[in-house]
Amino acid sequence: MATAQSAFDDVLSKFKSRLSKKELDDFKFSSLDDVRVSVVAIQEEQGRRRTMMNLTRIQAFLEAMDQYGKVIEVFLNASSVLCFVWGPMKFCLQVASGWAESFDILLDAYKQLAENLPLLQQFQALFENNQQMIGILSLIYKDILEFHLSALRVFKKPTWKQLFRSTWKDFRTKFQHILDDLRSHKALVESQANLLQIEEARVEREKVRESFAAIEEAERDKKYLAVRTWLSSTKATLDQEAAAGMRKDYPNTGRWIFNDPVIKDWMNPSSTLSNIVWMKGIPGAASRVIEERLRLQPMDGVSTLFFYCKYLDNERRTFLAVARSMLSQLLDAHDDLLPYLYDQCISSGQVSLVSGQTSLELLKTCLESVGQTYIVVDGIDECEIPERKAILSFFTSLIENDVVPGRLRGLFVSQDENDIRKLLRTASVLRLTEDHNKSDIEAYTSHWLNKISIKFGISAATSTHIKTAILNGCDGMFLFAKLVLTNLHDQVSNEKFYQELQPDTFPKGFEQAYGRIVARVYFNQKDGERETAQKLLGWIVCAKRPLKWHEIQGAVSINTETQVVDFHNRQLHTHIRDLCGSLIDVLPGDRVQLVHETAKSYLIHNKHVEARTEEYRLAILTMKYLSFDCFDPDVSEENMTDHLTRGSYAFQDYSVMHWIDHLEELLRYLEAEDMDNFSLLGPSVNAFYDTYGAGELREDEIPIELRRKCGAIEETDYVEHLLLLIINARKSRAADDQISGLGDIGEVIGRNRKLLETLGGSSNSTTTTSKGQLELYYGLNWNKCPRHKCPYFYEGFPNATRRDNHVNRHEKPFCCTELSCPRIHHGFSTEKELKKHMALQHPDPAAFAWRFPKIKQPAQKHRCPECPKEFTRAHSLNIHLKTHGNKREYGCPYCSKSFVRKYDRDRHEENLHSDKKTQTGSVSATAAASMVPTSEIAVAEG
Repeated sequence: MATAQSAFDDVLSKFKSRLSKKELDDFKFSSLDDVRVSVVAIQEEQGRRRTMMNLTRIQAFLEAMDQYGKVIEVFLNASSVLCFVWGPMKFCLQVASGWAESFDILLDAYKQLAENLPLLQQFQALFENNQQMIGILSLIYKDILEFHLSALRVFKKPTWKQLFRSTWKDFRTKFQHILDDLRSHKALVESQANLLQIEEARVEREKVRESFAAIEEAERDKKYLAVRTWLSSTKATLDQEAAAGMRKDYPNTGRWIFNDPVIKDWMNPSSTLSNIVWMKGIPGAASRVIEERLRLQPMDGVSTLFFYCKYLDNERRTFLAVARSMLSQLLDAHDDLLPYLYDQCISSGQVSLVSGQTSLELLKTCLESVGQTYIVVDGIDECEIPERKAILSFFTSLIENDVVPGRLRGLFVSQDENDIRKLLRTASVLRLTEDHNKSDIEAYTSHWLNKISIKFGISAATSTHIKTAILNGCDGMFLFAKLVLTNLHDQVSNEKFYQELQPDTFPKGFEQAYGRIVARVYFNQKDGERETAQKLLGWIVCAKRPLKWHEIQGAVSINTETQVVDFHNRQLHTHIRDLCGSLIDVLPGDRVQLVHETAKSYLIHNKHVEARTEEYRLAILTMKYLSFDCFDPDVSEENMTDHLTRGSYAFQDYSVMHWIDHLEELLRYLEAEDMDNFSLLGPSVNAFYDTYGAGELREDEIPIELRRKCGAIEETDYVEHLLLLIINARKSRAADDQISGLGDIGEVIGRNRKLLETLGGSSNSTTTTSKGQLELYYGLNWNKCPRHKCPYFYEGFPNATRRDNHVNRHEKPFCCTELSCPRIHHGFSTEKELKKHMALQHPDPAAFAWRFPKIKQPAQKHRCPECPKEFTRAHSLNIHLKTHGNKREYGCPYCSKSFVRKYDRDRHEENLHSDKKTQTGSVSATAAASMVPTSEIAVAEG
């Protein structure tokens, strides 16, 4: 008996561990009677609504579990075991009954469970003192609990109706395995299996379970990658890691924020005083709060979603970017959202999530589906005003209208802007001043001064002087301290260092801080480093997307005179961080960008970077580069391999997409009197035109507005070529987003990409170039999308499988949603083709193979109290009741019989007195006529 008890206790304890305290309290006293009472209440309610659903389908399950309880109560307390079946069952029925579709499916699930459960009372003697058979009873119990746990997770979510089709469909495969196990248990019981048969069944069941688990995991991984690719989100975790990494040498910085009462209330899960907080002042201040919430997350199970907006980055300053990132974070924290997001992914017909409205609906549904969640958005003011409104309106409305106050909490960090103040008028406000951040900046300054002291051997008095000057001039901004201290640290000698400390040199404010760094870069005594840094800063300021370090290396290795990419002799051996100092940041993925948007403004405003000159240089560089022999469509595979292994194609992804952007941007700056500064434009345009032409375009197809932009060069011999190149490129790219839309260059790029994949994937390559060398030229992600409008055209994927899955979404974006269908991964080109497939192969729109049609309700019966007869209409019953009485109102005029109904009297006359009716017909007509008043006859005749 102890063994039986322990077997059930083990199953039950694992089940309980996955329930909340409230669920345990709700279920622990549930009984079969509770379920029956609930079923009666549901039936009565459906009767009132005239939506009866044939609830007799669960009767067999109730009977089977009732017998199960009577069998197990011999050796344990059945009520304490079965309460965790009755409780979840009652809850699921009550919730599902509110929606006919879900209720129908749930009832049918119970019907199928019952069909695979043995009626145990007839085998009661079999279980007495038979531990093996008792073990089977515990397995049946485990399967029933597993079903109810999955059902609970579906119906417990506030948004279960939105998620139901996806989650229940995803559960269907698992449910089939539960049915298979129950069927196996039933067979063992009914055949009264011996020990050997039970053991064989156990081994087989374990094999099937392991196989199913492996398949399920692989399928979930595939779905997960598909959704992550579809979301195409920026990795907010990398931004957080970068922010936290800056603090690793001074771990106590930022902790002052947790002493503020507003943040205390916001962080306290039981308080609802500050659900929305606006932190005004210092951008980046939220990183410490995020770090603390992420530390607490594994302990309290509360999710934390965060996003850092970036002014210079189009992928980090829109509502769509915020929504994508937070959906990715929600997916990582709540894997039960995967079925829903995957269904939305494959039914969208989009390679990536590009619809703001769709992202809004998805994020709303997901946030309403999860438990307590903290939401942090830093740098709201770095977004454009319409995007700020979209972000803040969405989150504030969602938080304020949530059905559970305090479940969602938002922390928004920005400068004090009028539009933001209006949007956050109901928020609790924490105004950050320089006093809040002073201790952190002091710790940061002390850390750097320690490094500076080691390098230059400065005195304590000098160190104190520098610290005081920084703290007085930073105005609470870390960036100022960073610019000043890194500039001091980067000085090359004590003489240069002390020159930076002179009163007329030491910076006061951002303008002067940038000025000192720029002075060091632009007045570097090493001509090579100075010229290179100036060139790189010009490229970074005017680049149409953030450049990667290997692309910059490829660009500087281009020799336009010899028309070769000479990595060996021209690549930089000094990193860009050392050349440009703290003006730039190198982000994860080797993306290079300016330290802040104010740096771009400073460089352009103070003419350290002349935008028109840099646009001109980049236009010339990209056009000349694309005219090299390595881009000749007729280049042999042998020569292409040679070019590839020398790094000749390192700058192709940027050049092929943006030569036209730099050329068009340059047109804005051209003036007739200044054309001597752009002497290479004509030869470069003509050479590029001679190489690639403009298809079949004619000069009369050039738009007038584009000609007007070329007023400064209208008399030149290359203006027509330039205009035709622009129009042809724009038209061909708009008409064809495949790599073929890029013309002959696209063909070459397609070929060298395939060749690079082959070289990288071959262990027996004939080339002496190592994979590491190829990664130096081309980065890590060589498997790239062939659609030039797609960001993965240049970002790429780490392997071909992920790239091919992504490309398939381009080629056949409309995928079937039926799990068993082979077209779930290989979709259709158009939505019309998908609809046709669904209508032919899966006629049930919801794609539930085990969904029953609605049961037509039987007509209401009106029973006679005097005899067994029943009638569908009350009127018919009332007439029938007269037959039981003595009152017969309708008498026959030809005999003595009388009848209850006029119809019966008329039928009697027709059958028995038809001849008499004929004879008296004329008499009756005359009599009838004589009864009409004389006045009416006169009127009729008149």
